Amino acid sequence: MPGYADKLQGADRGILELRPGITGPASLYFRNEEELLATQANPREYNDTVIWPAKVALNRAYLETGASGGT
Repeated sequence: MPGYADKLQGADRGILELRPGITGPASLYFRNEEELLATQANPREYNDTVIWPAKVALNRAYLETGASGGT
């Protein structure tokens, strides 16, 4: 089933190469995502227009500035 990652295009697809984990910048920044979405009148729209684009940007910046941490 297609999801958000399937919609990534161009350089944004590079974030799919990041090692999965719970301590990436987007995960930390949106650690209260459930609570944040619970306060929205339209959680899906808020996720699509605010959270998801911000997560992509945070992860791209992380990737572009040396996400490997020297490993």
